[in-house]
Amino acid sequence: MKEKIEQTYKSNDTEEWLDVVWTRPIGYQWARLFDALNVHPNTVTILSMIIGVASAYFFFSGSYRTEGTEGLVCNIIAVLLLAWANFYDSADGQLARMTGKKTQLGRILDGAAGDVWFFAIYHALTLRFYFHHELEFQWLGIEDTERNGIIATLVFYAFAWFSGITLHARQCGLSDYYRQIHLFFLKGKAGSELDNSIQQQQIYRETPWKGNVIYKLFLITYINYTRSQEKQTPQFQQLWATLKQRYGSVDRVPQSFRDEFRRLSLPLMKWANILTFNTRAITLYIACLIDLPWLYLAMEMTVFTGLYLYMRHQHEGFCKKTLSPTLPRNGEGDRADRKSLSNNPDGLPITGEVPEGRRGSISAIIFDYGGTIDTNSVHWSEVLWEGYQHVGIPVSKEEFRQSYVVAERALAKHPYIRPEHNFLDLLTIKCDIETKDLMEKGIWKVDDEERKRMSDAVAMYCYEHVLKVLEVSRPVIETLSKKYPLVLVSNFYGNIETILKDFRLEYFQRVIESAVVGIRKPDPQIFQLGVDAIREVTGREIPTSDILVVGDSYGKDIVPATKIGCQTVWVKGIGWSEETVDESVPTHIIHNIKDLLDVV
Repeated sequence: MKEKIEQTYKSNDTEEWLDVVWTRPIGYQWARLFDALNVHPNTVTILSMIIGVASAYFFFSGSYRTEGTEGLVCNIIAVLLLAWANFYDSADGQLARMTGKKTQLGRILDGAAGDVWFFAIYHALTLRFYFHHELEFQWLGIEDTERNGIIATLVFYAFAWFSGITLHARQCGLSDYYRQIHLFFLKGKAGSELDNSIQQQQIYRETPWKGNVIYKLFLITYINYTRSQEKQTPQFQQLWATLKQRYGSVDRVPQSFRDEFRRLSLPLMKWANILTFNTRAITLYIACLIDLPWLYLAMEMTVFTGLYLYMRHQHEGFCKKTLSPTLPRNGEGDRADRKSLSNNPDGLPITGEVPEGRRGSISAIIFDYGGTIDTNSVHWSEVLWEGYQHVGIPVSKEEFRQSYVVAERALAKHPYIRPEHNFLDLLTIKCDIETKDLMEKGIWKVDDEERKRMSDAVAMYCYEHVLKVLEVSRPVIETLSKKYPLVLVSNFYGNIETILKDFRLEYFQRVIESAVVGIRKPDPQIFQLGVDAIREVTGREIPTSDILVVGDSYGKDIVPATKIGCQTVWVKGIGWSEETVDESVPTHIIHNIKDLLDVV
């Protein structure tokens, strides 16, 4: 039983002691019941909101000092209801992790649940003070008149508003943010719910109002929530941007950095937990049971605020230190970074630094397309996986890779891709096949409408990624087209001409496409067709030794091109798998297509 409960944790790093021994076990039993009844996690979250708001009425009615036993009973009921709401708030996430029914709306609702409870509770405490303030007036020597009661209540309300809307919101929001950051570096995107305001704004723009009114209204609040988190953490935002600049994606940050970040972040998790629910709720319970509800506000404005400032100072401090000297600051070039990140055995050249003895005359160039021009040496499986993590599809990388292979085989076997399809069409079809496979295998438990929405979001994310890469690769190809005849040789689906036109890459005199010629890499014959095309367009019998082949795959580009006698440039990056290579085979090795200009 213990192991099953632990499987529903976000992580041991972020679990509070009281949650482990009390909240999670009870939440797990509720999650099992809801799973048996086929209740969706979002429904559980809404139930927690209703129960939490109901507790506010009993907090309002619970003055033991003036109402006696009836007031005490109301206080106890309020405590039990809020605890019950918290059990459901735990159960919704546990249920989502048990069943795979994770949705963006669920994330938004879960984050809003606590705010909804306490919004009602702050108003209840204000009303309670209005009706039961005799002791406070006696302490302060204030005459208990109706006018003074109204003035004092307005002052109390102002403090409650400031404490709740400003301090409470910031304290809980930043605590949640720091926990999600910690989970990201610990478990990756799939194990975290780390969001950003730009991403949420994009989702908002792409979501139609029809049938999504409530979702879009919640999205507006969530955009403001994420924007507030970002404004409070300038040093982390700088670190995040630097990591993206250096590694191309934060998902590719080395494990050594992740481990160091976790070491620095872990001590702050106890403060983040204190500032979320348990300690806060216990303080509220005690304040109301002893008939001093304003004491909760005082704690929130002093002790909790002090912890919040300390936690923020510590986190921002180690983010600032991490920026230098171990990472480059924004604006620095990435060439030195790529050299330092690359294994360079045997002194092989990097970024175009090629010994003169290995250079030869070049009369024409053959380019690979996928993974070379469109992703700059990153295998497409990695780009799509990054899209899955960005959108938040809850599957493991191995499960994704299996569905990636299913889609590749389906596209090769069936004519899903037509010649008129552009690249976004291709990605949409490909992602649709992958996500359907995941759903049909029971790996991803989601309704078809939500699957389609998230699948399309992955396709759009990858499409926009390619547009950014083309800002680097297109000028390189354009420059080379002015000096050399260019031919494209690609394993593709029959629509490469449409894609080249769509992406303004019409610099190739001939295109050799596997789906058209019936030959696929790594068969050297497809490169021989490229050589023949070059000789045809130039009208010269150019030696294969004077033709340069540029590709990202050692096995599918470099080896077969070398077999027919071509020079080669291996744009070495992240491949499908670790393959055995002989780095003396390529004529040149680079790590960014822009460095091709240094080679030729």
